[in-house]
Amino acid sequence: MILIKNVRYFDGEIVGQSSIAVSGSKIAKIFSGTDCDSSDYEEIIDGQGRLLVPGYIDIHLHGCGGCDVMDGTPESIKKIAAVLAENGTTSFLPTTVTMSAPVTQKAIENIRACMKENSGANILGIHLEGPFINKERKGAQNEKYILEPSIENFDAFVKGDYRGIKRVTLAPEVGKGVELIKYLAQKGICVSAGHTCCPADIFNKSIDKGLKLCTHLFNGMNPLHHRDPGVVGSALLNDNVYVEFISDLVHIDKDILKLIVKVKGPDKCILISDSLSAACLGDGNFTLGGQKVIVKNGVARIENGSLAGSIITIKDAVKNMVQKVGVDLCSVLKMAIVNPARIAGVSSFKGYIKEGYDADLNLLNDNLDVVMTMVQGKKIKTC
Repeated sequence: MILIKNVRYFDGEIVGQSSIAVSGSKIAKIFSGTDCDSSDYEEIIDGQGRLLVPGYIDIHLHGCGGCDVMDGTPESIKKIAAVLAENGTTSFLPTTVTMSAPVTQKAIENIRACMKENSGANILGIHLEGPFINKERKGAQNEKYILEPSIENFDAFVKGDYRGIKRVTLAPEVGKGVELIKYLAQKGICVSAGHTCCPADIFNKSIDKGLKLCTHLFNGMNPLHHRDPGVVGSALLNDNVYVEFISDLVHIDKDILKLIVKVKGPDKCILISDSLSAACLGDGNFTLGGQKVIVKNGVARIENGSLAGSIITIKDAVKNMVQKVGVDLCSVLKMAIVNPARIAGVSSFKGYIKEGYDADLNLLNDNLDVVMTMVQGKKIKTC
């Protein structure tokens, strides 16, 4: 048993001085104040009054540390999981990009195999971003492999095997997109609108059919127009859909980030990284979905100039939202932990500091740096 003593902790709000007991992979006991006998513990960690939060959850990322989900190798997924854990992300959805069916199927099978292991950050499932998107808003997705959404096309693409698929990003307005949304939602898959030119009426109809989320709001979609609310306006107004966004201060201006939270409310916002293999490495030349990506001054673009994801992790997203955008810490932690846990379908055992929940934990200093991380009770970083 491990005792993390002398901490404040986040459980929707900041709770004062406490101690948290960890047994195996679970949170075993929460003690208030100093009322705790430490003699029964094999290891005691003094939190020095710092803030203990559940581990960050990233439901949209393509890679980091020089590795890409589409590499299709166990080594790449393990490296991604390790680098994420070292940066405070304890759970994630590996995200594919638009590539050929054989390449994507190999990546899917690889993720499924790696889900059985527990090394580094937890793999919660698979996020398919594409290929069922709108060519007009493809962004950094490879147009050559884009397919029209339909139940038949999707079923053929995944060979009728839906194991591990937790989330799908598609364009509702293309082909039989709305029909596919209903079909996937009935299978318990989170369907998200992204890389889309969807008009408001189809978007709202899609929500009625089971659409739950808007992929990287403002990016990969038509901009907000005063005579055409489109996805952006509709997503901000409709209380039945979540929005995710990239808070690297490159993809969206800080004042627009503030506007999103003010209009949508923190309970329906999710922070994502949408990170590339370049994340945690700095400037250089990389690839995404077989396309060359140039990272210069912290900004990733493909050769035609389109933005190609970010090079941040969720810890950076959290710091940006609090320190540069000016959103209060509790609201930001909901966006980085609680809400993605709900979307990923794991909020009954992850995303909170509660007895019986997974011991996925981050200890933060006053600057919101992650000074210690636990993944299912295993220490990744130490003070």
